Amino acid sequence: MSKKCSAVKREILEIIAASGEVYRQDLMYVSRYAANYIRQILSELRADNLIKESVFNNCRTVRLTNIGKKYLLQMALDRYERYLSGTAETNKLRCEPQRRERNLKMAQIIILLRQTNGKIFPDEKRLLYKHTVPPADKADNIQAEFYTSTELKELFADFNKSRGSRAMGILITASCLYIVYHTGKEPMKWQESTELKFRITVEHEIVRKVFRNQKELKWLVIGNSAEVPDKLVQQSGAGKIKYMNISDNNLEKHYVEFRRGSLPVMRLIADDLLCEKVRGYIRQSFGIWQSGSGQFCETDEDGTPVFIALDFNMQRVHRFAAYLCVNNKKGRMICFDFQEQYLQLCRGALMDVYTIDSRKYEEGILYEKSN
Repeated sequence: MSKKCSAVKREILEIIAASGEVYRQDLMYVSRYAANYIRQILSELRADNLIKESVFNNCRTVRLTNIGKKYLLQMALDRYERYLSGTAETNKLRCEPQRRERNLKMAQIIILLRQTNGKIFPDEKRLLYKHTVPPADKADNIQAEFYTSTELKELFADFNKSRGSRAMGILITASCLYIVYHTGKEPMKWQESTELKFRITVEHEIVRKVFRNQKELKWLVIGNSAEVPDKLVQQSGAGKIKYMNISDNNLEKHYVEFRRGSLPVMRLIADDLLCEKVRGYIRQSFGIWQSGSGQFCETDEDGTPVFIALDFNMQRVHRFAAYLCVNNKKGRMICFDFQEQYLQLCRGALMDVYTIDSRKYEEGILYEKSN
């Protein structure tokens, strides 16, 4: 068995272990490797009796067999014991459909993070487990770390007061802290008071106490449809139970669709230095040379408002469109090619959309790193 093959097999087994169950198509089509190659790897793992397949929502899913669990526990007991032993949700063969669906959503988040070198296991994370606060300078460039809601409840007792929150966890980068939600194909229903408790606990216990207000608090919304951003603008609700909305909690919200093309977006969100570097290159290429119209957009040499939306900050995109409408101006939006379909939320705004080929962009970044 080649080292590359062994590494890919271990990565797949780790994703399954950390989430409990994964859609087979998610492993195949949202990966830096070819789908046929992942299909071959899954066949080999199944032949070795390390994984087994099941069905949920008319889709094939992948789980670990008992042999697969023992294999991982023998390889690194400290890392996998919390996922593969006892009454952990990820260790249950059968659980409630809602919990099972949540595990599958968690798997999609973990897949995105693993493809962008994010840290998900406790033994590789250092920010909250060891309470070592990195310097505020972005040059430190820490790798993004993801903490599930279960881990947060273990680390901070106050998170138990917000039981029932729809938050999947938090993602910590060099300069930001994202509360992560997975809304699926439609804006999710939630209890606003519970989500507010979760947000306040994150802000008080982590942003203030651990990082001494050095992190900007935002949302990261994962979805399975290009229509989600537009629906988040339109949805509303009344009473205790309402739909997620773009204006909730007055926090900036980034949208990442679970698809192969979104991996560059996830890298920009997780890596602040890379994001600044790419923005600088775009400013130079498009002649964007000064800030204008507030903090949410810039202008080019002709004074035309320009907004760079590669990390797709939904609130800023919507605000930029509103600015153009109110002031009857024409602007420019720069985004990845697949993000153009998200711009339904900008209806009514007069703008030219410049798209960047995500495939060519990714190839360029990989080529630059290899050199």
